[in-house]
Amino acid sequence: MDFKNLILLEHPLIKHKLGYLRNQNTSTKVFRELVSELGSLLIYEASQGLPTHKAAVQTWAGEVVVNEISTKSISIVPVMRAGIGMLEGALSIFPNAAVHFLGLFRDENTAQPVVYYDKIKSLPNNNCTFILDPMLATGGTLARTISLLKEKGCSKIVVVSIIAAPEGVRKIFKEHKDVSIYCAELDQRLNKEKFIIPGLGDAGDRIYGT
Repeated sequence: MDFKNLILLEHPLIKHKLGYLRNQNTSTKVFRELVSELGSLLIYEASQGLPTHKAAVQTWAGEVVVNEISTKSISIVPVMRAGIGMLEGALSIFPNAAVHFLGLFRDENTAQPVVYYDKIKSLPNNNCTFILDPMLATGGTLARTISLLKEKGCSKIVVVSIIAAPEGVRKIFKEHKDVSIYCAELDQRLNKEKFIIPGLGDAGDRIYGT
C-alpha cells in the first residue's frame, strides 16, 4: 500500500525488538523496557529532517564551528496512556524537549474522541512536535490530537508509532496530508473489535500490567 508520508523503518534492531513485543509470553517488565527502547530508536530515525544552526564552541585546539539542533524548540506529546511508555526513550534522545500531556477518550455513544486533560497552551515557535503512540489503530484519537496541536500553533508534526493499521494511516493522511508517520511496521488490518492484526494486544495493558 502506497502511503506517501509513511516511513517504515527497516533497522534490524527495531525489527528484532518488535518481535519480542509481539510475543504474548513477554513479561510486563520486558515489554515496558522494549517499548521505551523503541521510543528511543524510532524518534532517532524520525528526527532526520530537523534543522540545525551553526554555533561556535571552544575546544582544546581553539574555536570550532559546529552544527546544533535547537532542542528547546522540540516538543513531545505522548498519547495517554500507552504513549507514556515511549516517553523515557524519547527523552534519552532529546532530554531538553518540552513534554506536553493531552488526554482523550472515545465516547462509547458517539465513538468520537473527547478531551479530558489538556495542559497545552500554545506551541507557535516549535521546530517540531513529536507525537508518541505505540499503536495507530483506527486513527480517531490521533487525528483529533493532531487537530488540537495545529490549533495551538504547531506547524510541523511527526507521529512516532511502533505499529500501525492501514485503516488508521489512511484516516490520518485523509485529514492531515502534511503529517509524517514513522513506524516499525504496517500490520494487516483491524478486526471487528478494532484491534490491530496481528498487533501486540492492548499495549497499555501490557505496559502497565493491567
